[in-house]
Amino acid sequence: MYQDNQDEDDKLKNDIEKFRNLLDEEVEGNHTYIQQVQSQQNELQQASSRYQILWQEISEMRERLEQRQIQEDSHHMLSNAEKALFETQISNLNDKIKDYEQILLHYQSKSRQLEQQISQNQLEMDNYKRSYNGKQISQIKSFKEKKKIRFYELSNGSLYQGGWLNAQKNGKGVQIMKNGSIYEGQFSRGMANGKGRMIYPDGDYYIGQWCDDQHHGYGEYYHGDGAMYKGDWFENLQHGQGFELFSDQSSYTGLFKLGKREGYGVYKFSDGSLYEGQFKNNQFNGIGTYTWHDGRRYEGEWLKDQMDGKGKMTWADGTLYDGEYKNDKKHGFGTLRWPDSRQYSGQWEYGKQHGNGEYTNSQQGTRKGLWINGKRMQWHD
Repeated sequence: MYQDNQDEDDKLKNDIEKFRNLLDEEVEGNHTYIQQVQSQQNELQQASSRYQILWQEISEMRERLEQRQIQEDSHHMLSNAEKALFETQISNLNDKIKDYEQILLHYQSKSRQLEQQISQNQLEMDNYKRSYNGKQISQIKSFKEKKKIRFYELSNGSLYQGGWLNAQKNGKGVQIMKNGSIYEGQFSRGMANGKGRMIYPDGDYYIGQWCDDQHHGYGEYYHGDGAMYKGDWFENLQHGQGFELFSDQSSYTGLFKLGKREGYGVYKFSDGSLYEGQFKNNQFNGIGTYTWHDGRRYEGEWLKDQMDGKGKMTWADGTLYDGEYKNDKKHGFGTLRWPDSRQYSGQWEYGKQHGNGEYTNSQQGTRKGLWINGKRMQWHD
């Protein structure tokens, strides 16, 4: 009798192990297929990022060109050598803008092609997921019907195999939910408590600490598209210190509060740009430094992901702006210094010189004037 029970227990353990292996194979298959779409999404992200970068560079070139052209009506202040240099710079900027616009057209075309490919692959992946979920549930029913594993059917329709205490799940066990999710780990008071692993029908899985059926404490969550989170949890929400990797390979390391980035953190973008500073409600908010991959750098105040308040912006060519911003634009009082020692110090409105200001030229000195919408209207002296 004892031997029969031992044989039955051994058979039960083997069947459970086979079932787990089967599920792991299905999850791996789902991951592989998702990775095909992820690869294309990453390529599209890179193309889109380059597209945005080019737009930014073109906008900055146009702004610099406009600033130089603003001075055309001030040629009487310039020497012949400065005039020649000034006109050469304008010509070079115009040529560069034309070249970049051609590159931009290439990235626009590439983005459209990738979007079509991703749309087709996404449709195929959705069909695969439906097939995968149906197959998984069918396998669970098959295991139950054939009595290969002695699962106890709970009142909510899920299946359980493991320890009991006072008619409640307790100790180590395996629970298969009605939707196909599978939990394997510690139970207490009838709920997942302690360390455990949950595999979800879409291929996502979580491994870590649980409290009353919720992610609570330290845990790691892996998504089928390659995204993941490692860190602290509170009642199923990211809360405390953590590291989050996104499907486009950008990442965040820092503090979370009730599921959102909040407090000090570092966000690294897939194009190499980086933000380091304060967050609130998942957005740049407070004091922070943003460094672009092209060498631009802003240090100062942020509000809802935008430069807002006092700050300092430097460009790779040595251009420097020190002053006030609003909605990512120079707005208020500020000083702009060019690499050739020219300088404007005065009022700005939505990115353009607007109001009273002083223009300084290394050869002719400083003059006060009035600017409207980026153009000098008159000198005061």
